[in-house]
Amino acid sequence: MVHLVDLPWMDVVYAHIFCHLNLQDLFRLRCVSKELCLLVDKYFIPWQSLDLSDYVCIGPAAFGVLVQSCNNLKYVNLKKNNWLDSIQLMLLLHKHHNLAVLDLSSCNNDYMHHGSIDISKCENLTSIKLQNCTWVTERFLLNLAQCTKLQKVILADCYQVSDQAVISLCQNSGRLSHISFENLTISDQTLYAAALYCKTIQEFCLRRCLRITDAGLLSLRSLPFLTKLEVIGCVRVTERGLAPMRGKVEIDLPPKPICQPQPLSLQV
Repeated sequence: MVHLVDLPWMDVVYAHIFCHLNLQDLFRLRCVSKELCLLVDKYFIPWQSLDLSDYVCIGPAAFGVLVQSCNNLKYVNLKKNNWLDSIQLMLLLHKHHNLAVLDLSSCNNDYMHHGSIDISKCENLTSIKLQNCTWVTERFLLNLAQCTKLQKVILADCYQVSDQAVISLCQNSGRLSHISFENLTISDQTLYAAALYCKTIQEFCLRRCLRITDAGLLSLRSLPFLTKLEVIGCVRVTERGLAPMRGKVEIDLPPKPICQPQPLSLQV
């Protein structure tokens, strides 16, 4: 009788059998015997991409196996994984310094608020999504600012983020091309910093940033590569701030007439 482990691993098992199994199947298989456990774990080694966004729950032990077995991870999607806590995230970050793309959108396990999360050693990180991550603080952003290769940062709905933290990020991330500060409490000071330090910005989302004004928006005219600007819900932004960029930049608000000041009149 021929057993699965007796077949050529690379040319037969991995290429024609394991490629049709999902993670749940693979973890069930590795529980059958020590030989099959080794077979599965070696299958994980060359993985560069890990997408766990469809899994409602993954135990700490199973996540630890993936973190330790996958030696070449560059792309990790943990979107909406409310089972993820700060300890598990730190295991991932400490093991995989070569991460390039990380999606943590809506990862809001209560234990993400406990302990410090240091991402500064991921020097090759180019893209990070943190939308609706309520645990993101100024300290985390200061660590993120050490990742100088960042090109895409999504910070939408991170209500603890302040002007100073975002300014520090801009000062250290001169390669940023895609930014979302949607629904942050930032002011024009952040826009001044972005215009000064991030000359490579192409797409800028500022939706529902209630404190920014035309003055801050006008500073973005100096960005040579800006092609898209989103400002829906910015109640203090008017056509006076948007008009100078129309024709060069795609804006998510239609043009409106600029109200001219009425001449003064005096009647007795």
